[in-house]
Amino acid sequence: MPEAFGQMLAHVAAYKAIMKTWLENPPRDVNYDSAKNENTALLPFPQTFPEHVRYMFNELKIQQTRLIGIIGQTRSVETAPALMTSGSVPPSSSRLP
Repeated sequence: MPEAFGQMLAHVAAYKAIMKTWLENPPRDVNYDSAKNENTALLPFPQTFPEHVRYMFNELKIQQTRLIGIIGQTRSVETAPALMTSGSVPPSSSRLP
């Protein structure tokens, strides 16, 4: 698991602790600096997290395309198009593993 995922879990846990205090002591008329200090997680949002999510999503989509292609190869020509989404192009057999 990429380190950024663990950092994101820690960041979310820190914010959950802050949000729990809102139920007991809801924010009222406070100045910006005070609100920022009281409502900011101690652990920052991991800046590389979106990049990791994008990479893993793309890898899963590639794997999904391969699997759909493999399933399509084992079915008859009439049923294979039903597996594809509209506007998609069936993968060529040369791209299959």
